[in-house]
Amino acid sequence: MSAACPAILPGHLRGLRRTTGSVRVRYFRCNATDDLLARRGSVYESIYQDMDRDVGLEIAEKSHKDAPRVPGDGWFYGELSWEGMYDLISLAQPEEGDVFLDMGSGLGKMVLSTAMTRCFKECRGVEILPELAQKASAALERLAQELDPEEFASLPRISLVEGDMFGADVSDADIVYCFATCLTAEVLQGFIWKVEAEMKSGARLLIISKQVESDYFDPWIVPYKSVEQAHSKWNLDCFLYVHK
Repeated sequence: MSAACPAILPGHLRGLRRTTGSVRVRYFRCNATDDLLARRGSVYESIYQDMDRDVGLEIAEKSHKDAPRVPGDGWFYGELSWEGMYDLISLAQPEEGDVFLDMGSGLGKMVLSTAMTRCFKECRGVEILPELAQKASAALERLAQELDPEEFASLPRISLVEGDMFGADVSDADIVYCFATCLTAEVLQGFIWKVEAEMKSGARLLIISKQVESDYFDPWIVPYKSVEQAHSKWNLDCFLYVHK
C-alpha cells in the first residue's frame, strides 16, 4: 500500500516519547473457518477484479506526478496476496473486539480482507493519495453489494478515509499495519515516534520491509514473517512488535 505520509514531518512528533511499562501477551485467536475463508476470498477477487497491484501502482504514480504529497518514493504502491494478508494477521493473534488500523491503506485491500475474515470491532485505513482512497471507497461499496445486507452488517465497522497518517488516531488500535518499503528515513522516524507515543500497551505493530529500533517496543512472539506479495514471485519481509 502507498505510504500515507506528509511531505514535511510534523514538528510535534520530533523527540516525542512515552513512559514504558510491562505487557501481558494474549493468545486467543480469532480466525475464519476454511469454508468462510474460501467464500470470502471469492468475494474479494470479485470486488477487486479490475484493481490489481499494477492498477494501484499506476494510479499512485500519476497522483504523485500531478500533485506530490509525499517525499521520495513514499507514494510507491505495493500489496500482499489474499493468503499473505490472512497469514500475517494470524501471527498478530487478534482477539474478538480488537481494532485494526492500516497506515497507508492504498486500495483498501488489507482493511477489507481483514474485516472479511476476522472478528474485529473495527477495521480502519488512512490513505493520503485521493485517487487511491476513492478507489478503496468504491471497493467497499462493491463489498456491500456482493454480500446480503445481514452478512454485510455482521462485519466489523469499516472506515477507509483520505488523510495523512500522522493525523490518524492510533490510540485505540490493537494492531497497526504499515507497508513501509519506500518510506524515507525521515518519514519512517516520524512514524516510529508517533507509534511510540500513541499506541497503547500490548498493541501490535506490523511493518513491511523496515525494522524498528525502539525502547518502547519488544519483538512479538513471532517477530518475523516472509509474506507473499500479490502478482509477484518475490516475498517481502515483515517485522512484528508489541508495545510495552
